[in-house]
Amino acid sequence: MSKNTILLITGALFAFVILPIGIYMYNSQHGEYKNVSWEERDSNVGQLEADLHDLGQSIKKAAGNGQCEYDSHCKVVGLGNATCGAFKNYLIYSTMDADSSTLMKLVGEFNGKRQSLEKLSLSVPGCGVAAAQARCINKRCQVTH
Repeated sequence: MSKNTILLITGALFAFVILPIGIYMYNSQHGEYKNVSWEERDSNVGQLEADLHDLGQSIKKAAGNGQCEYDSHCKVVGLGNATCGAFKNYLIYSTMDADSSTLMKLVGEFNGKRQSLEKLSLSVPGCGVAAAQARCINKRCQVTH
């Protein structure tokens, strides 16, 4: 095998086997879910997923319809966990029709619960993507590339 192949296999082994086990062991000893049975973990995961669904619905409602007059009305907020310095998902909203204070509170709660879920699920999240640029196009906040 070539040196690059060995490095690739070693990296994959670390990323998909050793790192998740290390995260689990650390969380089981130091995390908020230490000394919790698998059944309790399953119950916690189910509750977090239900909470995230409900929060998602509330976030959609608080975000409004994205109506705008100017680019300055359009904002972007990250959803979920920031990994590698960026979020995986972003929400585009308008300050014209969003309930901004409620929206930011809900997004903070959503992001906290998402982080708890990732701790319980023993998954290794991939890196996020750079935030999209939001602009007012045809009186609606939209993503531009």
